[in-house]
Amino acid sequence: MDASNDSAAQKKEIIKNKSDILKPLDNTSLPRVQIANTRELKVKAFRLLYESYLEKGFAQESESKMWYSIFDLLPDTAIVVAINDEDEVVGALTIVLDSEIGLPADELCKGELEEFRKGHTLAQIASLCVKGKVRSDLGLLIKLCNYAFLYAKGLKSITDFIITVNPKNMNFYIQKLLFAQIGQEGLYSKLGGNPAVILQLDLEEAELVSRQLRDEPSKHLYDQFYNVSEKKDDFDKLFETKMSMNCSTEDFGYFVNQNCLMTKAVGKDGYTHNLMLSI
Repeated sequence: MDASNDSAAQKKEIIKNKSDILKPLDNTSLPRVQIANTRELKVKAFRLLYESYLEKGFAQESESKMWYSIFDLLPDTAIVVAINDEDEVVGALTIVLDSEIGLPADELCKGELEEFRKGHTLAQIASLCVKGKVRSDLGLLIKLCNYAFLYAKGLKSITDFIITVNPKNMNFYIQKLLFAQIGQEGLYSKLGGNPAVILQLDLEEAELVSRQLRDEPSKHLYDQFYNVSEKKDDFDKLFETKMSMNCSTEDFGYFVNQNCLMTKAVGKDGYTHNLMLSI
């Protein structure tokens, strides 16, 4: 067994030993998931994130009642939303692809990320939340992550996800979502100056784990985690909104004017970039 298979097998056992993740699933009851390709859907997603992060102390009050940064408006950023039968956005996940201007997490742990970038193509889960009554629904969380996985690995050849989380939530991501810590704890302005750590998920390893778990007789959350090969023929349908998901000039101006956005970032080259001019 090679190193990746061995590591995947170990993580499979971690999941199997968590009894609360081995619950029967009713996929038909989960909200539908898609990329937010309209201003209306993006506004709903940003407002859901604002409400969640304000409650947790990660955001400050704002007149717009939306939570996002300039990274959320970049061309390759995907805002994945879960929509219930009442057309209410009940879950949101933003995936930011690495570029010359770097990632939001560079602010927190640039040295470790620069080293990790060698041989890896990164994307950051920059925001993630589910609403109120569905917060305990790990099935919805997996569905959001799975859609982001298919977009990142299947369309963009991303090898690894990274995410910044509050240290008190770190074990959840490690034990149930297979992430591993790669950076030291620090204060992160994107989370309101609260402590945060950087975690990493090897997407190839995650795919191996899901395949191994498919062979188990019990129902579990990863039953609904589809691999790229399983959905390759459906990519046109899954991501039919991809070409229309980017911000138009009007929408970009709308969102920039709604919030006092961070318009500068330190890129991978160590220089400060004016993001307004680089889009």
